[in-house]
Amino acid sequence: MYTKEVLIEELKKYRRVLSSNMNDYLDDILNLEYSVLRENIGSDERDALSQLKIYKAIAKYNIYHRAIMIGEKLGLQSSIADKNYGFNIGLNIITPDDCEKATLFNFDYFEKTSINKKPIPQGYRTDNIGKISLFQMQEDIEAREKKIDDVLERLVNLQYAQNPYYSNLDMVGGPSATWELNRQKKIESFEERLKDLENKEHITEKEKKCIELSNEFIRLMLEDYGLSEDDFTEVNNSGLVKNIYLVSSLRKTYVKKLNNITVEKSIKLV
Repeated sequence: MYTKEVLIEELKKYRRVLSSNMNDYLDDILNLEYSVLRENIGSDERDALSQLKIYKAIAKYNIYHRAIMIGEKLGLQSSIADKNYGFNIGLNIITPDDCEKATLFNFDYFEKTSINKKPIPQGYRTDNIGKISLFQMQEDIEAREKKIDDVLERLVNLQYAQNPYYSNLDMVGGPSATWELNRQKKIESFEERLKDLENKEHITEKEKKCIELSNEFIRLMLEDYGLSEDDFTEVNNSGLVKNIYLVSSLRKTYVKKLNNITVEKSIKLV
């Protein structure tokens, strides 16, 4: 991510070839006057700017710093994860320490490189700026009941599962004993999970605060981008998301595709 000072110097190289309107627009988004996602410039001019590296760099700077500005208004924290860090690469806006820990925003602005390292075709370019992911939490009693039913079903299946190595039942430390040990561990995990779900009639105060923060943050971000809930389309792969214990968590995902950036909004029902 380039600094503002570097971008100002780089922009000087383009001043003479850009129209007055384009120069004013780039100054505005560099000074964080408004979000680059807003349609504050004509489509033809935006298409022309999209061919320039300086526009892409300033656009990333705008998205990055406006998200931090909005997050700070709500007392949210920010962190950076590079390419080697793992999940949620890029800028992350996360909930504060006194709240249920959750990521509310991610902007993956890193350049993608080809895995097979094939030569880039002559004249090839990409206008893609990056991907914005928004994460929201909502309380949903039906989702909680669905989790309970899912855990119960898996628990029953495990309890009545037949050992596929029944012919080696007497072999100490053999595949039969290993299979049975793993089955018992899974049963204990599901029993613990079921107990937690059944005892959780209401969300905790930390979860409640996280839900309130996520709703307000998403509202401010959509307002900043000039988008509404109706602008998003639900994707087909929304639904059950499996965790490490194969316990289902209901999640809905919506997408808004712009010319050179994708905004994805996920809602986790707790």
